Amino acid sequence: MDRSDELKTKEFAEATVMAIFRSAVAAFYIDVQHDWFRCVRWSSKIPMEFPQDGLYSTAIATFITAMIPDSHRADLQLKISCEYIRNHVNKETPEFGIKVPVRVKNNERWLNFFVTLVDMECGMPHHVVLSARDITKEHLAEQKRYELISQLRSETSQHDRAIEQQNRELFAQNQELSALNKELLESQDALFQLADDMQEYMFQNSMYQEMLKMQQAGIIAYKCDTLEILYMNDTAMDLYEINYNSGYRGLTIGALRQRVVITDDTEDVPSMPILQHVGKTADIECSITHADGSVHHMAVSSKNILLESGENIIIDVVTDVTSRVLMNQQLETACYIATNERDSAQSVLMHFSDYIYHVDLTTGMLLDQFTCRSDLKPLQAENITVPCNYDEFIKNAIDFLGLEFISSNGKSGMNWTCKNLLKAFYFGISNCEAEFWHKSTDTYHRITGLISVDPQSCHVVMTVIGNDITLQRKQEYEEQRLLKEAQAAAEQSAAMLEEKQAELESKHKELETAYGELVEFNSIVQGLQSIFDSCYYLDLTADRFLEVKGNNVMRKVFTSGRSAREAMLAYIRSDAYPDYWRKLFEFSDLNTLAQRVKDKPYITIEYESKTMGWIRGYLVPAQYNQNSEPTHFLYVCEIIDEEKRMQNHLQKIAETDGLTGIDNRSSGERKISAYVQNRHPGAFGVLDCDDFKGINDNYGHGVGDKVLVTVANSLKEAFGSRNVVLRLGGDEFAFYLLNCTTTTMLTSMVSKFFTILDSIYLPQMDGRKISVSVGAVIYKGKNGATFEKLYAEADQHLYKSKKFTGNHLTI
Repeated sequence: MDRSDELKTKEFAEATVMAIFRSAVAAFYIDVQHDWFRCVRWSSKIPMEFPQDGLYSTAIATFITAMIPDSHRADLQLKISCEYIRNHVNKETPEFGIKVPVRVKNNERWLNFFVTLVDMECGMPHHVVLSARDITKEHLAEQKRYELISQLRSETSQHDRAIEQQNRELFAQNQELSALNKELLESQDALFQLADDMQEYMFQNSMYQEMLKMQQAGIIAYKCDTLEILYMNDTAMDLYEINYNSGYRGLTIGALRQRVVITDDTEDVPSMPILQHVGKTADIECSITHADGSVHHMAVSSKNILLESGENIIIDVVTDVTSRVLMNQQLETACYIATNERDSAQSVLMHFSDYIYHVDLTTGMLLDQFTCRSDLKPLQAENITVPCNYDEFIKNAIDFLGLEFISSNGKSGMNWTCKNLLKAFYFGISNCEAEFWHKSTDTYHRITGLISVDPQSCHVVMTVIGNDITLQRKQEYEEQRLLKEAQAAAEQSAAMLEEKQAELESKHKELETAYGELVEFNSIVQGLQSIFDSCYYLDLTADRFLEVKGNNVMRKVFTSGRSAREAMLAYIRSDAYPDYWRKLFEFSDLNTLAQRVKDKPYITIEYESKTMGWIRGYLVPAQYNQNSEPTHFLYVCEIIDEEKRMQNHLQKIAETDGLTGIDNRSSGERKISAYVQNRHPGAFGVLDCDDFKGINDNYGHGVGDKVLVTVANSLKEAFGSRNVVLRLGGDEFAFYLLNCTTTTMLTSMVSKFFTILDSIYLPQMDGRKISVSVGAVIYKGKNGATFEKLYAEADQHLYKSKKFTGNHLTI
């Protein structure tokens, strides 16, 4: 295949590529579908001769072997191969890169390879640009920065160990606290959850975790004597709003301290003494206001370090703690609001309730003197003083006052102990109720316990509110008595309604069944409308159809005057090609449809339409009779023209030789085997180029590829598209000429091929002609022949032809 015409049509594209990648040390314009390239730019920084165009995979493999170290060779070979580019470059991902070292005169340079999409064909990448930029300086700068950060980390290791020891002590205290909670809660699940929450909170807020994330913290290093800043990372520059263009060079720590405001009682930052002793540390909290008005709170940890050069420097680790400070402020505000709201609510409740008292469930104590009416006065006469144990208070109340608990949280029995209430709170219950009956006064009472956490002491407390509900309960009991009398009267008339009720229930079931079928049908129809191009509802019993969704083509034949069977047959004859009529008649035969769809979710067919392209049709059962036989169907169609075109394109790629454009070995062998198996007579031949190795050695592999393309084009021109022409591999080709059953016919057609080949001139070969040797055999349709047998016989004739000079045929 001659690339000169294609290059002329792409002059503008290549000029654009050269302009874009003029800063690259190398750039290539690549045809990934044909494994071909053209060199757009090649810099003298890479001391290696590189061809201007040719077979891409061969040229890039030579470059990688010569220039790339072994450790990066395999990865680069994979990432810039044509197969990898076809699978990973598309409109969503038009570019990707890979960074590798290159050996240049015993020195190692670093290149960044980029693969950039230029255009696509049939959904696949067609042309891409491979460019390489020299990033050696950036790579060395990144290594130096990493070494400085590693040095700073090693110098702060002692501080890290002290913080780690503090965390271990906190963890030990956490274990002791967990043990106490285990005794208090007596609930293993609640204990583990609480311990996990505490440990997660400590882990997220510890200084050790912040130091581990040092790259995300601001780091400042400056001299102890001159206060000159030696280093600031990106995070520190962002916090102090340092301009990236001017940088921190020439900036002193004194000037930097003018930007912050100290919190609490710490002395002003500008007047703070410099750390004069090696190993000395200092921690402060401060705030800084940015230009946009936002305030950032920072924790600064400073340490004096002695370098190996004998110079003292101070390192500041600056951490943005704005979220923590704001959260503490919010907690303080919420605590203050909660305390005021509790006091206000208590004053209101005391006005409307009969009695109120508070219980600390954590300690199990009744907290304060309760306000009550006469019902609870006997407790005061028994010298029950407050504070006292709440469980004992409940027991004394039952014994002295003769209380009988009716229910607790809707259940019979009494379980209002501190242990049970605390356990209920940890399981999410914050509102408890109980009712009791006072025997001596014949009164009923309801008590409501509101459980919450005291924001000041962090104890779980319960506010108990009591109300007299005697009138309400006695009224309910009277209503229950009247209700029983009404129920007795209703039972007498219930018998008269049973017969009517049975009839209504029967009709109701029928309506429910019909409604369920309608809902199911509507859901199916709505789903199909959004997916398919057309949809019709077919009633086999009545031979009718209902249009759910139609197009202009189908509406012309699915008219109201036709039955379902007539409409189906009319559509097939009007829009489908005759080659598909027989299959479509069998598919749409409504007389046998129920039997063919038995035990299947649906049946389907694909055919080519005259107006809409390729169509895929479905017949889906929609309703069944009592014998589980389908009586109604949905006939839906979807257009799959784009899907078919993609399948044909992929099949063509799979069956075509990438270099020459003719059939590859697997495709051609499959076609010839089919002809032989069906006993179609013809002539089978194999050929190869004379002295092809010499052509590659003397003129290069690029010229060798052009020779192979020339031979393939000549075969196609001489034998036509009706016959099979394939590339077996390397410089070996094969052909099968249908109905060529005589020596005279075969000799005439091969001579035409020799004439075309002899007329082609390649300027790169200095006047040398392309010649081939051909071995062929005639197959007359006899039984027992195979591709392998024909190939073996033709190969023997090829061996004889190679003994002669120039184009020669042996039959």
